Amino acid sequence: MSENIKIFIGFLVPAASIVSFFFSVFAENYILGMFLAIFGGISWLIFVLVAKFYWPKVTGNIIIVFGALLSLAVFLDSGLEQNMFGGLNFKPEGIAYSSILFFFSILLGVLFKNISLGVSDSTPQKSYREPSASANDEMVFDLKEADNNVDPLTNNSNEESDYLSSLEEYYPGYEEYFREYYDE
Repeated sequence: MSENIKIFIGFLVPAASIVSFFFSVFAENYILGMFLAIFGGISWLIFVLVAKFYWPKVTGNIIIVFGALLSLAVFLDSGLEQNMFGGLNFKPEGIAYSSILFFFSILLGVLFKNISLGVSDSTPQKSYREPSASANDEMVFDLKEADNNVDPLTNNSNEESDYLSSLEEYYPGYEEYFREYYDE
């Protein structure tokens, strides 16, 4: 089987499931819609495994779509209730169930999308970037520059000595207090 035929049949299964899902939703048969959403996702994954072709980049998207269809069917079945006046009442339990299903389907779809991005053909990719200066060279330069700012007698940098002298202006007796503390 050629790759184009495999891909066509592979996308025919989800398309038929989606169309039949919407027919079941319009017929207000939400349980059938749940089964069709589950069947569509599982049948597509089984076809991919049986046909033995690589995981396409759309695997995550298909999982998200069928998870959204499943959560929509759960929401319509258990999240909405029609009252006797013809209005709709929202049920928090059904909304919670459908949002949890939707969250986990998005999570699973994103994980599959990241996995399928790592899978590629066997040809290596070439990088055309120019080599840049390494970070170690910049750090050595910064350390040399920092060594020039250190006062060898007090082992303080120029900024620290300026700070300590400003403390004496604002807090008279600052050094004597701490000298007494350290002498004890």
